[in-house]
Amino acid sequence: MLYFRDFDIGQPVGRCALHADPAVLRPNGPGAARSGPLSRADLLALLMRGYCGIVTPRPPGNIHAGQSIRFLAGARFGDMLDMSLACIDKTERNERMWLRLAAAVHRGRTRIMEADMTFIWAA
Repeated sequence: MLYFRDFDIGQPVGRCALHADPAVLRPNGPGAARSGPLSRADLLALLMRGYCGIVTPRPPGNIHAGQSIRFLAGARFGDMLDMSLACIDKTERNERMWLRLAAAVHRGRTRIMEADMTFIWAA
């Protein structure tokens, strides 16, 4: 279980490989939408899939309280992407544990997107 105390500001949390597999991203989607460039929604789905794979197991009751996303380049169905996650801030206020994580998604050396995600951590 990953507890609030397990995160250190400025330290990596983990990394994972993400396959932009159309069968996973759009299992019931129209054929034309299963090839070519990924939409921003597809990239967000991959980002959250990566987060769930890296930050596990999580205590029940966490709240995804906010995020900011920057899309920097495109990707295509079939691409292999790499995601890294780091802790950029953690604080306790109003009897809640606030955690900020930064994600970076790359295709080779090209940064595809960045995210700054804020959570209220349950334990």
